[in-house]
Amino acid sequence: MAKKRQELGATSVQVAKNVRRLRQGQGMSLDDLVNGTRGRLSRDSVKKIEAAANLEAASVRRVDVDDLVVLAQALNTSPLALLLPVTDDPYAGVEVTGSSETSAVSAWAWGIGLRPLSAEVAGSGSVEDGRKRYQREALFRAYARPGWLFERVERKFHGGDWLPDDDTEHEPGDESPDGTDT
Repeated sequence: MAKKRQELGATSVQVAKNVRRLRQGQGMSLDDLVNGTRGRLSRDSVKKIEAAANLEAASVRRVDVDDLVVLAQALNTSPLALLLPVTDDPYAGVEVTGSSETSAVSAWAWGIGLRPLSAEVAGSGSVEDGRKRYQREALFRAYARPGWLFERVERKFHGGDWLPDDDTEHEPGDESPDGTDT
């Protein structure tokens, strides 16, 4: 009896495509990627992860969150770059598990914590509907990222330091090199 293919969602398939695309784009062999995972993933595991991009492949492997982080480090990218589709057209329709089709730009804006994946609130366009949308977006921003993150982006935009030059830990309230509290 043939083994049934493991059911994978759209995001699992996208991770497989992105792992293969990034590995090949960097000229890495399977063995190079396996070595980059520092023993966390075997060659067979990486082959099965990449095979998930092929809907006909019988033997595939789902990526758990720990594997995702290890793969992102080995590929010198962010976990988000493995999770979301890369398109030439920001308005191209993309599939994200648990959501209806959305534009690539909406998926990435959600991924980096700018706005909910779907900011749509059913209604008539009334002031009350606007309040609901505003509340939903405010809650999203409150929980989607640390509050200090975009303060640092803003500081960098205005010529300040973005992050410390090293991984030195700073205690809250310590003064950073630019004279502001961290």
